Amino acid sequence: MLSYSIGYLGRERLAIKILGWMKIEEDKLLGLDDFFHRHGGKTVFLAKFITGAGSWTLISAGMGRMKLTRFLRYSLGAGALKTIVYMGLGYFFGHLYKLLIQWMNLTSVIIILVIILIAVMILIKNYLKKKFGYIFKSPKKNIKKESIS
Repeated sequence: MLSYSIGYLGRERLAIKILGWMKIEEDKLLGLDDFFHRHGGKTVFLAKFITGAGSWTLISAGMGRMKLTRFLRYSLGAGALKTIVYMGLGYFFGHLYKLLIQWMNLTSVIIILVIILIAVMILIKNYLKKKFGYIFKSPKKNIKKESIS
């Protein structure tokens, strides 16, 4: 709730600083609203299982004005499921806990790195597009069909 509240109450202050720092247009904030309206439940649910992504996603859900009741339903549901899964893993595989923690952390790090890599690639593409115009458009090929004689 604290992360959601930070995003919800600090929407303008956080958004202006973050968007200004990343040089992104403020219209993108409306896209965040639309994203959390359509995909907020899935996003919050999955983020609870990714180490390191949970808080940022919950802040984004607040900034995206996700409905509180929907947020609580998915957040608490994911939290309960995560607790049950981790307790079950601890019960059945407790003697292997160090190995399980390493695998879970490695998986989370890989997922976060992939997300960061995609974000960086998008930012670079947008920067190059603004600087050099439509450099990424593929040229239209003029292929003429040969007639069969």
